[in-house]
Amino acid sequence: MDITVDLPEGRTLAIEYDGSYWHTDKNDIDTEKSRDLLAAGYLVVRLREHPLPALPVDDPGYVEFTVHSTSPRPDDVLGQVEQWVATTGVETP
Repeated sequence: MDITVDLPEGRTLAIEYDGSYWHTDKNDIDTEKSRDLLAAGYLVVRLREHPLPALPVDDPGYVEFTVHSTSPRPDDVLGQVEQWVATTGVETP
């Protein structure tokens, strides 16, 4: 896990960053890890570097955002994550 954030009501947010160089051939591993985290009760955010494909994970506690190494925008991505967490019914600390 790259980053974990403790949220109210005992929930934990797991944020994974998948760089395209290291994760090009790891879709199955990344999918399994995401499903394991969800099964353990985590909310899961995956930041997938372009051009990695989306993972086949369909769960209300899971979201992916595409990021670009050539034009990183951490404030924008953080805003997207915060907005998504807010829609899950769990407030950020």
